[in-house]
Amino acid sequence: MPGPGESRDGICDIVLHCHTRIVELCAGSVGEALFLPGSPWDAADDRAQEIALASLVASSPEAAEAFIAFCAVEAAALLRPREHIVRKRYELPRPPGGYDRVLKRVGIQY
Repeated sequence: MPGPGESRDGICDIVLHCHTRIVELCAGSVGEALFLPGSPWDAADDRAQEIALASLVASSPEAAEAFIAFCAVEAAALLRPREHIVRKRYELPRPPGGYDRVLKRVGIQY
């Protein structure tokens, strides 16, 4: 990765790949939190992959954590409009208290 002040023109494909892949990894747990009762599955391997990928494009652990949080919010934003598809296929009820409560419970702020 380029250092501070160096051009990042050559790494856009890497950043885009990391973003897309982390959104995909987050989407499993976020989807479980949104659409299923109870807590989402631990998915420790997904969390480890998220950290590894975010560390490729972030300059510090805090920046990697913020990048992962951004990707989790992005996953929720992509999943919410498709709720009707999931609910119809699996005949799932809406969560009591709505999605904001569910997302806060799993630590996603938006």
